[in-house]
Amino acid sequence: MAKWHVKDVTSKNINVVAHFLVPAGNNAVGKTWKAQALLTGLTGNAASTFADAGEIDSIESGDTGEVSFSLPLDLSQTLPAQLNDVIASVERKITKTIAEWQSKLNYSGYSNGAVE
Repeated sequence: MAKWHVKDVTSKNINVVAHFLVPAGNNAVGKTWKAQALLTGLTGNAASTFADAGEIDSIESGDTGEVSFSLPLDLSQTLPAQLNDVIASVERKITKTIAEWQSKLNYSGYSNGAVE
């Protein structure tokens, strides 16, 4: 499950930082998602001031990912409708980010041959 924080709101956008669990298991070449996310710098550094001490430890150890993004606000909607749209958009963005990470890292860590 993801946890997210509102960084700020402009007249047209809401800026969010989200924290989510790095997927368990291995990529196509048998390397853990966590190890490859740390190796490539996708996790391991808490950039957000919105992470609490537990989240920072989890990010730095590679168990949690962090992503910041901006979402448009539909100012023609009521505030409850805007909130529902933001919640749904954040969940979609987190799901998309995890899928992008997995696509990017699917063959990360593969090696073949030897230097002679």
